[in-house]
Amino acid sequence: MPSRDQCHKWKLNMKNVLEDPNGFKSFQEYLKKHEKDCEKEEGEFTRYTDFWKECQEYKKINGSDQEQIAVEIFNKYLDYEAKKKIEIEDSDNTIKTLRMKLFNHKEGDPPTDLKIVFDEVEYCMIQYLDRGRGCSKAYKDFCKDLKPDKKFPRFQCRLM
Repeated sequence: MPSRDQCHKWKLNMKNVLEDPNGFKSFQEYLKKHEKDCEKEEGEFTRYTDFWKECQEYKKINGSDQEQIAVEIFNKYLDYEAKKKIEIEDSDNTIKTLRMKLFNHKEGDPPTDLKIVFDEVEYCMIQYLDRGRGCSKAYKDFCKDLKPDKKFPRFQCRLM
């Protein structure tokens, strides 16, 4: 169960949920249950959290594998025919920019900082979800169902 502070932060915006490991895990589990309850295809809502998680893991990678992994993430979630296609705000421009940085790289060119580009894509995804699309209804329901851990009651002081 989340603390009172966690509940408050998670209700403020989806980014707070995604950035908190406990929030991410709780929301991911909620989405899986929500997919079953709504009789949606597996991954219909969780593809957004899957994308977020893969981007976070990608940002920790250094070395020669970076570009290959970035292309894999792009093909899996952002390409026109992606298996787990996610929708994002301002998708045409954002995806076009990322595609150019990924696929127009020539040998000898300075390496592109794709981590920053994925930051932009994550931001666009959150904007899309915050505007009431994708799994955002599930996020609102998740927030309604949040109950803080009762182990730590609020301290009350009464002056006489």
